[in-house]
Amino acid sequence: MEKTEGEETGEEGEMKEKADLEGLHFIYPALPIEDLAPELRAALPRYKGDEARLERLRALGYPAIDPILPHLMTWLQDMNWPIAGRVATLLIPIGRPLLPHIHRVLQGDDDLWKYRVLGYLVKHLESDVIAELRDDLVEISRHEDPEEAYALAGEILEHLRESS
Repeated sequence: MEKTEGEETGEEGEMKEKADLEGLHFIYPALPIEDLAPELRAALPRYKGDEARLERLRALGYPAIDPILPHLMTWLQDMNWPIAGRVATLLIPIGRPLLPHIHRVLQGDDDLWKYRVLGYLVKHLESDVIAELRDDLVEISRHEDPEEAYALAGEILEHLRESS
């Protein structure tokens, strides 16, 4: 039986799936890819301009994307990546369930990532959610850094005071 254009044999399909899994392991080394639901695995962005897969994530919505939240946070490390702003927009409405992942970034060593998470995510959360980050914000605001995350943390704290 002759195959038509675009059609794959079982072996070709298996090889393609194996290569895709290897690629996902490279991009998301700490994510147990095999444990994800197939539709969630298919929606994981593969590269910094992967708008189509980001739309799949949006369609799945929260709580379906909960298992990959910490991995989506990594896309906020560089806001020059085409999907970074759209990832932030996807995450903002999730709110409180993001707190453990935001805490991890804010308590880490990457001042630029802190700055981006503060400016593109935290700043846009509901005040009651931001209030739960108060200790992290105070700590960051006390220590000057070259990326000026401390200044942004101070601004967010000031806004929080004004809104209470």
